[in-house]
Amino acid sequence: TNFVYDLVAKKRLQAIDDMIDLCEMSQSEIETLTGEKIELPKNPTIQNQVIKEEIYYYFNAKYSRKDNQAIEKGITVLASLPDDFNKLNFEELVWKYIVLTDTDESGEFRTNVKHLRGSSQKMLRAYPEVPEFMILKSFSLFILSETTPSLLDDAKDEIVKALELQNLEGDELINFIERFIASVKEHYQGAEIEDAFNEILGAAVLNNQLKKIISFNNKFLENYVNN
Repeated sequence: TNFVYDLVAKKRLQAIDDMIDLCEMSQSEIETLTGEKIELPKNPTIQNQVIKEEIYYYFNAKYSRKDNQAIEKGITVLASLPDDFNKLNFEELVWKYIVLTDTDESGEFRTNVKHLRGSSQKMLRAYPEVPEFMILKSFSLFILSETTPSLLDDAKDEIVKALELQNLEGDELINFIERFIASVKEHYQGAEIEDAFNEILGAAVLNNQLKKIISFNNKFLENYVNN
């Protein structure tokens, strides 16, 4: 009963959230190759293309395949989230795949980002609330939000939840966020994500301080009761 109401419920909620994201994305504005912006509800052909692409990059997400290989500087390297999960620590896993979007020669940057999004979504379906996969999903959403602004809120939510689960503190927390922000800014700069990054930093620091206060209160009350 606990398994059904806990793990299965989380997986189904994640699936529902992904379907909602897909619907919202297909209705938002996207930028065509000509630079022109088209409202998708007025162009069902483009809507269909977006939906097909999203489904394709979910079911064919290369980084979620067992024994997947990437190519860096002409050399084949292992690049499989299922194989690396529980083998690499939090930061090793996160930075390996964020860097791979840029260096993996088996696809160009934006294609690799779409694969990373689909891969992180698939891994979250199997392992809900794993911060590593939330961070990777957030990174890909930030990049894709340049042409699909509706993804920005989800990108912010994912990284804030991930940082709360991971329990990074002090300089380690700040350094991680700053490196994450710098990685996004290498490919996308804009006033809208500057505001988003400020929100992330503020929320992460606030959550971190709140945890410390709760921990202090619990210890204080425990000592008070014992004495």
